[in-house]
Amino acid sequence: MNQDGLQTKRWRDELMTVISSANVACGFHAGDPVTMRGAVVSAKRHGVAIGAHPGLPDLLGFGRGRMTVAPSDVADYVL
Repeated sequence: MNQDGLQTKRWRDELMTVISSANVACGFHAGDPVTMRGAVVSAKRHGVAIGAHPGLPDLLGFGRGRMTVAPSDVADYVL
């Protein structure tokens, strides 16, 4: 089972016990370094595969519009 939205610390460890992969919000998708690090640490502790769920800097369009983004900027969004 895959889980998205692990920004909420309250249920993160409990969810990790019943999922096999986790999408970690990052970039402009409600992510921040502390939250991302916590989700990755929890996933590793529970043997859960990790994927990035990045968001582009399109706050008004919620990432639905076409954007031209440099590859180096995309890398920064998921670090």
